[in-house]
Amino acid sequence: MVSVFGTLPVQPSKRRVFFSFHYQNDLWRVNQVRNSWRYNNEKTREAGGFFDGSIWERSQRTGPDSLKSLIREGIKNTSVTCILVGAETFERRWVRYELARSLLKGNGLLAVKIHLLGNQQGQASRVGPNPLDCMGVYNTGSAIRLA
Repeated sequence: MVSVFGTLPVQPSKRRVFFSFHYQNDLWRVNQVRNSWRYNNEKTREAGGFFDGSIWERSQRTGPDSLKSLIREGIKNTSVTCILVGAETFERRWVRYELARSLLKGNGLLAVKIHLLGNQQGQASRVGPNPLDCMGVYNTGSAIRLA
């Protein structure tokens, strides 16, 4: 389409999001975010651009390799990783692994603080450090390393 100002910008493609979070502490808060699309119109989730590529604790894991595989598969078709930051998110080994895999894949990263969302009892928690502030990435010439 052309206007008096030139060509109109092309609409960006919709993003598929992988949510990374501390499962045991923050699942209730996380579900509030992940289900927020329902407040507009439940039938327009994908039409509105909300694609959730997260993994749920749905599979039987036999060890760390199984979980790593599940995480890699969950991140595979996403373009953005949203870290839902609670009080202890930065301490979680698997959150750090999800961030590392996201970086290697080239996903955009976004951190969202969720500590003020209520838990099952409606209580907020303390603010936690941003995991992106706690991670370092450097290039050793032949490979990307995480610190």
